Amino acid sequence: MQNTTHQFPDPRNHKLQSVREGHGLTQTRLAALAGTTPTRICQAEAGILCRKEMARRIADALGVDPVEVFENFNELKGA
Repeated sequence: MQNTTHQFPDPRNHKLQSVREGHGLTQTRLAALAGTTPTRICQAEAGILCRKEMARRIADALGVDPVEVFENFNELKGA
């Protein structure tokens, strides 16, 4: 029997985490600035899709364009 290993793309949002850490922010502090919960920030960094409005609020709190930290920003649902 052949042993095959399937590699799946890493869904985590390393860019978001990197930018957050570069700004010296914890998930808790970024959440407060974005008007959300630390759980939502953790989920966004884990690659769990969020709505476009939330992605925009997180990016605004970081002072960056949403597409800089959410590669799929234009594909997200919401306004």
